[in-house]
Amino acid sequence: MVFRAPGLWALVRHGRAVQFWTVNPDAPALLGPIDRDGTWWMIAFGVEEERGRRDARALIDAAVGAPIEAEVMSHDPWTARMQLVDRARVGRVFLAGDAAHLNPPFGGHGLNTGIGDAVDLGWKLAAVLDGWGGPALLDSYEIERRPVQTRVIEAAVANMRVLASELLSDDLGTAGPAGADARRAAHTRIQSTKDAEFHALDLVLDIAYESPVIAAGGARLRHAWLDDGRSLYDALGDGFSLLRRGDEDVTPIADAARAAGVPLRVVELRDRGGLELVRPDQHVAWHGDVVPADPRALIDQLRGSRISVTA
Repeated sequence: MVFRAPGLWALVRHGRAVQFWTVNPDAPALLGPIDRDGTWWMIAFGVEEERGRRDARALIDAAVGAPIEAEVMSHDPWTARMQLVDRARVGRVFLAGDAAHLNPPFGGHGLNTGIGDAVDLGWKLAAVLDGWGGPALLDSYEIERRPVQTRVIEAAVANMRVLASELLSDDLGTAGPAGADARRAAHTRIQSTKDAEFHALDLVLDIAYESPVIAAGGARLRHAWLDDGRSLYDALGDGFSLLRRGDEDVTPIADAARAAGVPLRVVELRDRGGLELVRPDQHVAWHGDVVPADPRALIDQLRGSRISVTA
């Protein structure tokens, strides 16, 4: 539910946070601020819709731990889903975001995954519409994103296995040694089971693709700050970018890209040697120490007009 309670911050004893987990038998819940003016959201675990609407104020009081003036603004009963479409593409129709996959919200990966879908699909659609992307480029969308979507669903399901209701114990709120022991046990379990939920940048940034339109690489280009203070990502072009880290003559690659109509920007780094071809989504599509023997074959593979490059 969403509710307004401007006086709630005065009752928070643990400092400001994005979300708070309440572990008590009356209202095991998750809540957090939406803005700085007293608007809050709350997830009450295991509450049926009828009870949620009837006892909304009581649930808020129980989660907060004290009676509080609150205006309930909306209710939204929901059930966690773990779903993945059989196919993300049929002809000219592509599915992305929640239309393609649903996962429990714990970890907050649904939006990230949907944006990742859009980034992967968006540049490929643009390439085809602009005339330089081949048929294999669109086919690679599902090939690249499905493993990521599956991994996210599995991680979210693992996060959901331990909610506030699973952390309850009889002595959790009591004084004395029994209560202290119960709270220490809860602390230990929280640290061991919930850390991945809040420290999961690997699910967002540490992603590597394997597909027919990647020749060598697949991982996201490693970030770096340039000498002029810019981010390396800001130096990349709208199409493919060729990072020259040494003194290699990249004219054959640039000529091959130009002949195929592929937009290419050469980024001069001259830091450690070697070459990297980076896609518009910041993933490395090819890397090597020297220019390949057949640059046009490489470009054709990366733009989706060939399945593979002969070694």
